Amino acid sequence: MSHRSRSKYLLSLSTGGASRGDVAPLRVRARLAEAAVLVVFLSMGCRSTHGALFEGGVGGQVDEGVRSHEPVWGGWANADAAPGSGSSAGQGLGGATAGHGELRGGGLDGLGEGGARGESACGEPATPIYAVQGPGAQSPLVDQRVVIEGIVVGDFQGSAAELGGFFVQNEAPDDDVQTSEGVFVYAGEETIQVAVGERVRVTGVVKEYFGCTEIVAEKVVDCGSAPVPAPTLVSLPYRTPAELEAREGMLVQLRDLTVTDTYDLGRYGEVLLSAGGRLMHPRSDASTTGEQNVRRRIVLDDAREGQYLTPVPYLGSDGTLRLGDTLKEVVAVIHFGFGQYRLEPVEPDQVHFSRENAREATPPVVSGDVRIGSLNVLNYFTTLGERGAHTEAELGRQRTKLVRAVLAMDVDVLGLMEIENAPETVNDFVRSVNLAAGRELYAMAPEPSWLGSDAIRTAILYKPSRLDALQLSAVAADPVFERPPLAQNFSFEGQQFSVVVHHFKSKGSCPKDADDENADLGQGCWNALRLQQAQGLLSFIEQLQVETSDQDVVVVGDLNSYLNEDPVQALEQGGLVNHMRQVPQQARYSYVFGGEAGLLDYAMTTPQIAVAGITVWHINADEPRFLDYNQEHNPPAAYKPDAYRSSDHDPVILGLSLLD
Repeated sequence: MSHRSRSKYLLSLSTGGASRGDVAPLRVRARLAEAAVLVVFLSMGCRSTHGALFEGGVGGQVDEGVRSHEPVWGGWANADAAPGSGSSAGQGLGGATAGHGELRGGGLDGLGEGGARGESACGEPATPIYAVQGPGAQSPLVDQRVVIEGIVVGDFQGSAAELGGFFVQNEAPDDDVQTSEGVFVYAGEETIQVAVGERVRVTGVVKEYFGCTEIVAEKVVDCGSAPVPAPTLVSLPYRTPAELEAREGMLVQLRDLTVTDTYDLGRYGEVLLSAGGRLMHPRSDASTTGEQNVRRRIVLDDAREGQYLTPVPYLGSDGTLRLGDTLKEVVAVIHFGFGQYRLEPVEPDQVHFSRENAREATPPVVSGDVRIGSLNVLNYFTTLGERGAHTEAELGRQRTKLVRAVLAMDVDVLGLMEIENAPETVNDFVRSVNLAAGRELYAMAPEPSWLGSDAIRTAILYKPSRLDALQLSAVAADPVFERPPLAQNFSFEGQQFSVVVHHFKSKGSCPKDADDENADLGQGCWNALRLQQAQGLLSFIEQLQVETSDQDVVVVGDLNSYLNEDPVQALEQGGLVNHMRQVPQQARYSYVFGGEAGLLDYAMTTPQIAVAGITVWHINADEPRFLDYNQEHNPPAAYKPDAYRSSDHDPVILGLSLLD
């Protein structure tokens, strides 16, 4: 397909549950319905050609995570403040020498009769670029033939570039801060030999290509070399999108940015950056709002064509780029594509991140007599080709990473979520951990005969050398649970306590009826059901306390609810102590969606239990997804047999003081 025709489409085949691959592609992870076939056309922008037809499936999981519960990029902030002016910063990038007056473009057609006046005479009157851009989102000169003259500030043509054209900027800006001084020139099938620092005279027709103002080139004339305009300093957060629109096509500089998402780093070479630190989900951190988050972020692209290209850009020497890492400054051309403004660096190899969020080889130390852990294992299925691994090789890779994580956690009781609802799968998991440990380290707690009808379940592992599993094991029989909470009563040196592991309904697979009480009313879909599950969990805990004649209960698992949402608050109001509130704010997250870090995984207790400590081990949410076990697209050299990106949720560890 040509640059001209490579529109992006999404083809997704639903199998009634989660599947692998990427559904939320193309820069916008769209909300997915449980339809048989869904074809969606998504707006592009300035000639990005990452691909046309996409495979079906869901990144990570849809039914069991929060992968598709709300628009990723949100809406533009509404503000009535006037756009700010752009100031210049930095030095010019030098010039380029070329033959003066040379006609470029190979197969570009001539104007013929009716062509623009002065079309190929360097220095003659031309249409200023700011007049082409105009003060609004669209050019006032759409479909008109114009002649512009300016300096090339970015060339993105050829097999290694995605845009199929170059950016030209005025040498002398006007006084109107609402109009851009740069514009994209689309070269079509031909590669026009230009260089950064070359003055060119371009004849072509003005077009709006999915929100991006461009000139479709008909003639390009080399007018010699000139100093590259100094990059304009752009600051985030912006007040209105007009501030970025007024810099479209221009060379800009941004400073002091933080990596807040790498979801599409391996697929499209994109990094989501934010100002003022990484973005936190507003329903996990009340100090921010969704609108503020939108105005603080911008995409850094790698200006390459295609998907899953190697090498993956922007990685450190250890082969990763972690959320929370920082970028001191970047010089790039700003343009609009796929519904958002993005940066195309003129020298990608000079973009260097600082590792501010270092990896932790082992979890932070948590004291206590007994330690309880919670781990979502991201569809650990021994039945191949279902939600998890597709091949034995992938299963082995997934198993290795999860086992490394479990051994490093070294907890006395481990609650698992999102493991296949099959006895042989749980047995396989326990057997694999013990084989790696070289001894019978863990055992599966006794289980009731019924564990729900869902494809996935919860499970409880414990160390027999440390604890006695008492006779009572229970499962909540309330039909409100499709994955019923599982409970086990333990004894440690004569001190009795119970552990309950839960996994609430996800925010995805929304009801089709917008008036349904479980439609997304601000807390993701199925919030009403999750609230009912929270109430059912409280009732189950009360029954457990009666059956065991003991009040000490630890509750761990994936609530699929953020810290300040109804289900979490209902559990707190029902008498449970939410120990996640003791985790420092900057570390209080276990999952990242749409660039916003938030808390979905919890450790709570009844008030009688003394807690010695709690932590979240950030080995998954901060890592790029191309480091996981999948083989169909991930670079072969990216996989490492370690705990990093063993899942998409971070594990939680709670320490109890039972003997005090």
